[in-house]
Amino acid sequence: MQCQGYVALLGSDDQSWGWNLVDNNLLHNGEVNGSFPQCNNAPKYQIGERIRVILDMEDKTLAFERGYEFLGVAFRGLPKVCLYPAVSAVYGNTEVTLVYLGKPLDG
Repeated sequence: MQCQGYVALLGSDDQSWGWNLVDNNLLHNGEVNGSFPQCNNAPKYQIGERIRVILDMEDKTLAFERGYEFLGVAFRGLPKVCLYPAVSAVYGNTEVTLVYLGKPLDG
């Protein structure tokens, strides 16, 4: 996916689900589907914090953790298709590291 300007790419179509960390909005199919996490005074995220994406295809859910704090399920009823965790950043000099923590897929 690619777009000019500062646009939330993840969640901009019917095949992606996204969480905008700046305004705490959940996005899917180009629409805001509520705020996340569901709490008063949602935290502001800092450089170096670890955000864990939990994609559970058995339960068809997408959830998040901040550090070791479970923030809750953001999306339910995901389709039974191959889904891939992704990250999109719009700010310059942004660095992202992805680490797969699940069981090995090859055996």
